[in-house]
Amino acid sequence: MTSSSYSGDDWVLVVGGSRGIGAACAKREARRGHAVVITFRDAIESARQVCGETLDSGAPWSRALPLDLDDPMQCSADVDSLVREYGPPRGLVLSAAHLLRSSLRETSVEEFGAELRTNCTSQFAIAKACGLPMYANGSGSIVFLSSVIGPFGVADRVAYATSKAGLIGLTRSLAVELAPYVRVNALLLGTFATDITSALQSDRAQLGALVSRIPLGRLGNAHEAADVVSTLIDDASFVTGAIWEVDGGATARLATPSGDPRPLREN
Repeated sequence: MTSSSYSGDDWVLVVGGSRGIGAACAKREARRGHAVVITFRDAIESARQVCGETLDSGAPWSRALPLDLDDPMQCSADVDSLVREYGPPRGLVLSAAHLLRSSLRETSVEEFGAELRTNCTSQFAIAKACGLPMYANGSGSIVFLSSVIGPFGVADRVAYATSKAGLIGLTRSLAVELAPYVRVNALLLGTFATDITSALQSDRAQLGALVSRIPLGRLGNAHEAADVVSTLIDDASFVTGAIWEVDGGATARLATPSGDPRPLREN
């Protein structure tokens, strides 16, 4: 599905760009003047809408590509084909993920493996399919979207937390291996106001309890994450192997030894 004809080689691939933070990243890169390819799994209408919005935002061309992260080998083949057609992208954003809410007792070995396959193995396959051609081309930037749950963990998301923690190791390793030509970084995302958190946002008690633990006192907006991703792709030329916490200060609060600090008061 192509929204405009291809010209030039200045394009960005956003995996999971049909909604939420991925869609915001695609539109942010379009405003930078880059062509955009977004991937989607089932949301074809949303993908078409985002393609149109990227063109309206300034992308010279835009395309939506179906991609199933449950199948890493097919992901590799599909992205290989894309790179052969258009050349290596200037940027790769890996936004898509599956969220399994399940405790250790409830999670089967098969479910655990499937979560890692979708959230980590396929990310590796796509990063390899783009990263090696980027390296050969002499430039490129890769940004993984991880989660604060990765390094800190929660009781009921053991497989998801493990898969997101794996992206941290993947980021560090690829940053070393693909240097000096390809920069590789990751975001540790906190809780954002997207369709994935719609149930949370409608539960005032649960939302209030969560927001009370975020120093900035609110959920993040998708465009705020996209701004950081854009900085890493286009501007932060001396940053690689970095893990940026984009969470409103939530992890800083966790690191406060005495718990919540006393609020500042005016004299």
